[in-house]
This record gives sequence, C-alpha cells and structure tokens, in this order.
Amino acid sequence: MSKIPQPHDRFVKELLSHPERAGTLLRERLPDEVARFLSDKPPEPVPGSFVDETLEEHRSDRLFKVETIHGRPAFLYVLIEHKSSPDKQIGLQLLRYMVEILKRWEKSNPNWKRLPAIVPFVVYHGAREWKIPTEFGRFIDAEEAWGSYLLNFRFPVLDLGEIPDNRLSDNPRLRVWLLAMKYATRGNRQIGGKGVIDPGAPGRPGGSPPHRCLPDTDLHLRRTNAARNYSSGKTRGDRCNDVSICPGYYRWKAEMGGNGSARKS
Repeated sequence: MSKIPQPHDRFVKELLSHPERAGTLLRERLPDEVARFLSDKPPEPVPGSFVDETLEEHRSDRLFKVETIHGRPAFLYVLIEHKSSPDKQIGLQLLRYMVEILKRWEKSNPNWKRLPAIVPFVVYHGAREWKIPTEFGRFIDAEEAWGSYLLNFRFPVLDLGEIPDNRLSDNPRLRVWLLAMKYATRGNRQIGGKGVIDPGAPGRPGGSPPHRCLPDTDLHLRRTNAARNYSSGKTRGDRCNDVSICPGYYRWKAEMGGNGSARKS
C-alpha cells in the first residue's frame, strides 16, 4: 500500500528554518520563566531529527541551540504534533527524544562536567483540544510520597486551535504561517478572524503581494487538502475552499496576471 502524502513536515521545517522567525515564535510562546532568560542571539538550528520513523507521518521536530543571558548553553526542542487529537504517550516520547539529544551532545563533549538544559516545547495544531497533562510526572503511577525521587519535567504546549486568529503572533508574517498550520487540519472551515490578514492595507508596493510568504501557505493548504482527498478517496475535482486563507492574495495574484508577474498593458 502506498504511503499517504504528508504535507505538514516540509512546511513546518521551512517555518522553523529561519532563526529569526523561530526566535520570535519561541519568545512569544515559551513560558516567561524560560523566555526572559534567553539572550538576544537568534536560536541556532541543529541538523537532524529525533522522531521515530514510525511516527514521522504525525510529527516534525527541530532542535535549537541557544544561550542564556548568563552565558549558559542550552537546547530548545520543538516537537510539532500533526495528529488530529493529542497523543497520550507524548511524555514518554519526549523523554526518549531528550535522552537521544544528550547522547548526541555527549559524543562531541566527552569530558563534560555538567549537562546542558533541554526545554521541550510542543506545538499542536490538531482539530481536538489538548486536554492531557503537560507534566511528565502526571503519567507515572506512583505513591505520592515518592514524588521527589522520581524523574519529572514540564513541557509547554501551544494549542493553535485555542488561540484566536489575530492573537497567534504579533509578527504578521509568522501569524500567516501559524494560520495555515491551524486551519490545515480543520477541513473546509474558513478563517474566522476577518482582517487578520489585511489584503487592502494602504501603502503596499503595487508589485508585492500582501505577504511574501503567502504562496507558501497557500501551497501548504493545497497539499494538505490533496492528502486529505487521497486518504478519503475523493477525486481531484473535490476542491476545498482554501482560498479563504487570504482573499487578498488571490486578488493580488489575479491583478498581477495570475502568476505574480505584472500584466502587460
């Protein structure tokens, strides 16, 4: 049986491949106890993935090396959940990934004296609300008095579905990417936040689209719909109304001749 196409992975990796964009997301959405200790240096992407091959269809990840304001090295591990509902085994899987991160780090730091901190961060854009615990200790069935002797860590979760469209990010470009992620798992539902992406903003150069990244988000939504149709047996003629992601972009595209090139007079 052929593998169902998974459009999310490449889109998410592109989203997080830019250090400045990734830094904005992390600073906006990590808990304040973490974000306020990050230095001004952009996060440095670390090559490679830690997700099991059997889970690659449902997950993407990205590891970043950062520095704190006190000069301490640390890692921020971002795991993106593509499943339609939360995975109850997420805590154990995060533990495995973090152990693997330390194993790889140790190979290039064999004489270490102290381990670097790893802060896990989950981005979830499934259709169902995230309701499972976000603390590893909550998954352990143990006597209450044993708590201080057991391994425990918290992992903040960004549930895009619970955030109003216009509050996904203060950065307009990042907000567009997060909008595409949010609605890619929601079938034909349209974006409800009118004006989140302003197609008629004054002062925009005539030859530039409302947002340069919109062609990428449009492509992501189309690929997502194609994968959804493939898995449900629909034909290519069943087209979702992903044009709702930003009518202004399509209007700009039409005005520019349909391909982003200015029309000849």
